[in-house]
Amino acid sequence: MGAPQGSVGFYGGIQKSGSIIEETIFDEDDLFTVEVEDSAAGVESMVAGEGLTSPVLQYDENGVLDWAAELLLLTHEPLRRDMLEMLRALQPRYFGDLPEGWRVRAFFRFFTAWCGLVTQQHAIEVAVYYDWLAAPTGKMKGEQRQELLSYHRAIELELLSISRLEKKIIDELAGAADWTTSEPWSEQAQFLRDRLNKLCADIRLHLATQESLLPEVLREHWGRVSPPNLLVKSLSAAKKGQAAAAGGSDKPKLLMWILHYLEKRAPMRAKHVVSSLPMSKRWAITFGRLLLHQKILSYLRAIIDDVAPDEVEEEVVLPARGSTGDGDEEEDDEGAHHNRRGKGLGGTVHEKQRRAGMVNAVLAAANARRVDVPLTDNSMSRALAASEDPLHQFKMDGRWANQAKNVPDNLFKKIGVEQTDAPRRL
Repeated sequence: MGAPQGSVGFYGGIQKSGSIIEETIFDEDDLFTVEVEDSAAGVESMVAGEGLTSPVLQYDENGVLDWAAELLLLTHEPLRRDMLEMLRALQPRYFGDLPEGWRVRAFFRFFTAWCGLVTQQHAIEVAVYYDWLAAPTGKMKGEQRQELLSYHRAIELELLSISRLEKKIIDELAGAADWTTSEPWSEQAQFLRDRLNKLCADIRLHLATQESLLPEVLREHWGRVSPPNLLVKSLSAAKKGQAAAAGGSDKPKLLMWILHYLEKRAPMRAKHVVSSLPMSKRWAITFGRLLLHQKILSYLRAIIDDVAPDEVEEEVVLPARGSTGDGDEEEDDEGAHHNRRGKGLGGTVHEKQRRAGMVNAVLAAANARRVDVPLTDNSMSRALAASEDPLHQFKMDGRWANQAKNVPDNLFKKIGVEQTDAPRRL
């Protein structure tokens, strides 16, 4: 079906005046129906089909979607489809009433990565949707931005709470080996289903509300032609939001998340988006240097196919979310994601953290042996604060500097650090 005049061409990765409907290329695994519980509508069937999953935004009678709607759908469609994938994988016929350990690890491996994508999408909502596009219209009140931030905070706290259920389910499975008097059933697994279902319902309601209000406001202010560099600004906001994302061995990029689903529902549009990217990003995509969303999605598909992935047995990293991220954890866009799991000199991030913990333990033990401090005494802090004499007196003869070399053989090698020539003061 032909597009209206002026709707051809892209600017900053988003089609200027709109987009036309295309033939989708979804796989059979991408198309399914799952029953979800809604507090308002009760139990209803949701379809992950070839069309849009949005209950609000759809192509018009001419098969056209305007730029404001397309902008929202770039992240809203991946969010909704991933939520349906998780709800399907948690169904008892796939996950089990008493799930095996590898199924639990595989699900939370995906969930940890998905938390990072949600955090990046939240950053786009604030920096692009509200601050850059909606605020200049004069139709957005100041308290609406605060409400948006409060919603983000509530969602991220719930993501953190759900991520902590992994250990509870594993512990429950460890104690379930002797169940012989009743039907095997995991209370924590059912609790996971209930909480995830409630979380997904809240997110779907938020997305539908945005799709009902924002497109009309944006079109009225900005016109039929979209502002420049929409995708570039969105990716920049997502990169800043990635610092606050969940920790883990998988570091998903919002760009690959968007492209994964855009290539399936609009292949030509996805090619235009890639062609509008900087050369370095195009090379990174072409040579497979960015983590594909299909790889992350494979953990859920393994639960559906009843095949345990090898990765979940090698390393399990629990998510640790916070308001600020560690700059050392953030990868460059062109960094190879598979190098983080390499078995080379550095090892995995989990292994580095374990070695760092061993070093801290050795140093703490060394310092604890210096003076006998009653750790169980509640008056210890007051006594230390009131003392005027130092707990340890160094002899100023210079001999203490050589004691750093007087350590048992291979101690530094065992704790994973290199022995330096400079003395280290314990």
